[in-house]
Parts: sequence; C-alpha cells; structure tokens
Amino acid sequence: MVSTKAAPEISANPAHSAAMRLVHLAGRTMGSDLVFVEFRGPDGMVQARGSSIPERWRPYAHGQTPISAGRATVFVEDTADKEELGHIPALAEAGARAFVEVPLTGTTGAHLGLLWVGAPHPRKWPVEDLRTLEQLAAGAVAEAELRLEVQQRIEIESALRDSEESFRLLVEAVQDYAIFMTDPDGLIVSWNQGAERIFGYADQEVLLGPTTCFQPEKESARGRSDQDLRAAAAESGQAEDEAWRVRRDGTPFWAKVSVTALRDMRSRLVGYSVVVRDLTERKEAQDALTERDAVLEA
Repeated sequence: MVSTKAAPEISANPAHSAAMRLVHLAGRTMGSDLVFVEFRGPDGMVQARGSSIPERWRPYAHGQTPISAGRATVFVEDTADKEELGHIPALAEAGARAFVEVPLTGTTGAHLGLLWVGAPHPRKWPVEDLRTLEQLAAGAVAEAELRLEVQQRIEIESALRDSEESFRLLVEAVQDYAIFMTDPDGLIVSWNQGAERIFGYADQEVLLGPTTCFQPEKESARGRSDQDLRAAAAESGQAEDEAWRVRRDGTPFWAKVSVTALRDMRSRLVGYSVVVRDLTERKEAQDALTERDAVLEA
C-alpha cells in the first residue's frame, strides 16, 4: 500500500465546508486515511469533492459507478472475497481491502453524492459504525443544503438591491414626471429631478415637509386635496385626480396626480408614491377648443 497522504482538497462552492468537515469527521471516527466525499447537483455535475486520498488513487476517479448507486449504504469487509469488484482498479490503487459507501441523500430524497471510507486491510463494519457514518453524512448534507440556501438568499438579496438601485437611478433621471414618496403621514421622503423641474423646489427644500405647499390657496381650484388622495389610496390601493397645483414661484399648472399606497409584506402601510404630470398645455388646448366651439355655436 502506498502510504502517501495528500492535503484535503476542496472545490470552492457552497458544499465545500460540508465536504471538508465530513472527510475529517469520518476519517477520525473510523481511524482511516482513506476517505472520499463527493457532492453532486440535481444535474449530476460535481459540486464539491473532499478527499484525504491523492488524486490518482481516488475511488471512482476513472468514471466507475459507485456500488451503492445512491440507493443504500453498502460495505465490503474484504475485496479479495468479492470477485465482482475486480473491475474497480481504483480500490486497489487506493490500497483498500475493505470499504463503506454511504449515499448522500437530500431532504427531498434526491441523490446528492456519496461518502466513501476505506481500510487497508480486511475489516468488519459493525452496525454502530455504519449508523455513525450515516449520521455524519446526514449532517453534512444538512449543512450543505443550509449553506446553499443562505448563498441563494444572499444572491437574491444582492440582485434585489441592484434592481432597486437601478430603479432608483431611473426614477431620479426621469424629467417629464414628478415622482416622489411620502411617509404614512404625508411627509416627503424622496424627490426626483422631474419633481424639481416641475415644482421648482430642490430636494433639501421639501424633504420631510408636507405636500400642502403644492396646492393653490383657493379651495375651489384645489380639486381633491393630497390628503384626500392618500386616504383614498390607502383604502383602494390607488387614487388619481386632475387639478391645479402651484410651483415654487407661485405659477399654477394643471396636473394629473396619481397616488399609490405602499405596503410591506405584512400589508402594513409604509408610505405613498406620488406621480405628478404637468398637463397644462393639454388643458389649454382643450379650453381653446371649447371656447372656439362656444363661439361657433353662438
């Protein structure tokens, strides 16, 4: 038997720590330097390998199929007594006269790989040893699945942050619409470039302030107040109105105001998004047409 012992080798992926730990625990528990762990994905591709055996001596390194085939734990006490194992040269190359294969099974029942522990001499495998290896394998699978779930969540959260940042930049760059957000009490908490262009206020002038400064003093010109629109949106999800609004310099403009209630995953109201579009030119054109029609009918 070749006694060279290689440093444990692991691929960089969510299962690598679980594979490394399983190699260490199985080897220490069974008193073996011949330990091989392989994690595979649903597509059958190798996700991680851990081994205390040099590359060229790994079991199944040359494409042979595991004896267990993922069905159940299999053990051999002396390969010399198993003629059917003669087609697996990796066993002899690893110096193994006895071995155990424990399939790695996921929580859904999927076959995720195997744990292989060998011995350089014939060896009995008591039921207690087999159960211990199966427990170690189950723990490694649970760890690998947990690490994968955590990684996936991190990736999803990262993608969401990137998406939110892209959306924020898009909103800020919009010039034709005033887009801003308020808290549940109607105080402004965000302000885009379109809002600054349409209303004439810089963000530092309006943030944490109310929206009442955008409404005309004459009640008859206001239409539905922003407070009424928020109340309606809180009840139905969204509310719209066309009415006069006022710029910073006091100039009135005809606006279409859309208010949408924003709720968290528990359906709690967290604020409102407000979209305002300047429709003054359209209203002036409509008023001109109405006036012309009235003159023609007179």
